[in-house]
Amino acid sequence: MKTSLAAEIAAALVAFALPAVPLASEEHGQEAEHACEHPKTGTVTAGDAAAKGNRVVIPIDGMHCSMCAQRVTTALADVQGVKWVETSLEAKHAVVVYDRSKAKPEALAAAVKGVGYKPGKPKAD
Repeated sequence: MKTSLAAEIAAALVAFALPAVPLASEEHGQEAEHACEHPKTGTVTAGDAAAKGNRVVIPIDGMHCSMCAQRVTTALADVQGVKWVETSLEAKHAVVVYDRSKAKPEALAAAVKGVGYKPGKPKAD
């Protein structure tokens, strides 16, 4: 079926007039696959943290949106020995429960730095 020249021009004008809207993950140079929930996140009580390993709080500078926080969460969760991560955009920190025999606080800070944010010194919680 042929379309008229007028219909083609109208479609082109509509497509040209609509702004391109980047995905939230594209705004920060992140692949869409990283925007999903990570299985190592959630709520952990102090008792749970003690049972699971060490718990540290890492101050983080440079996060300004939920995608930033998700990026930090994913990076920390991917460190071998990390059992649980919760990143707070409002508090500008991440709480990490990890196995001392498999991970060190320096490795956690390096993971944060590796995705473009400035980690503070990890503090035992």
